[in-house]
Amino acid sequence: MGTAVAPARLHQEETAADRPEGGWTWLIDDIRSGRWCHPETGEPAPDVPNDMIVIREDLDGAEPELLAKLGMKDAIGIVADANSWDALGGRIRRNLGDRATAVILSRPHADLQTVEALKERLADYEHVVAVGSGTVNDLCKYATAKTGRRYCVFATAASMDGYTSSTASMSLDSGLKISLPAEAASGVFIDLKVSAAAPGYLAASGFGDSLCRSVAQTDWWMSHTACSPPSTTTPPIRSARMTRSRPTGARPRSAPRSWGRSATSTACWCSPASASPLPVFPIMAR
Repeated sequence: MGTAVAPARLHQEETAADRPEGGWTWLIDDIRSGRWCHPETGEPAPDVPNDMIVIREDLDGAEPELLAKLGMKDAIGIVADANSWDALGGRIRRNLGDRATAVILSRPHADLQTVEALKERLADYEHVVAVGSGTVNDLCKYATAKTGRRYCVFATAASMDGYTSSTASMSLDSGLKISLPAEAASGVFIDLKVSAAAPGYLAASGFGDSLCRSVAQTDWWMSHTACSPPSTTTPPIRSARMTRSRPTGARPRSAPRSWGRSATSTACWCSPASASPLPVFPIMAR
């Protein structure tokens, strides 16, 4: 598991009254570093697939340092659409200089055909930087999973909750949208000034994702009642689950994110009490 990263230059002066003890991301840092334990059982959280999660008021100028921490120094493709390029992608390109090249998508859709086209456009790049929210992030995480590349994402809006996940929402030719195993972002970087400047309807969309938490609690109870997995009122931790066994110890840092996965690998909600995944309930389209 990657250790929590807090580059000194990213921290701006804040008074004690402005932030809680440990900073605004103390809970995220504790989960990622293995310090967080389940309050009912004392067990640590499952492994988290992201090496860095940085949420700051302003990341302008910090992009080269952030990517260097991930080992992303050369041959970088910056993937964005027209809107996310204007919001943040252009700034990242300027701050990275000649080591990065823009890969602009025209009205992209998160579908398999677009993924194949993106794979071809990224063939000459060693590393991928996604700049956007749901669609751009899903396309990059699925394309990099197919090609064995690592990627990171710079969020442009608080419009959804999938920045750190290792699944991608893809539309099939039939129009059915499904979740597929993909490449969890090595780094997730959120510039709060950029997110705050996004259109209001995008924030409303993200709030809708948050409202799902109340429904999810009932889903977990139904799962426990129907299939008898452990049930707890403590929110689960989202984690990448590998279906193949792997050697004891942390994944080698040189290994790609897809290391150790089989065709049936998935990312799922896991019980923090047992780290066991909840069963999958098929959804019938009418």
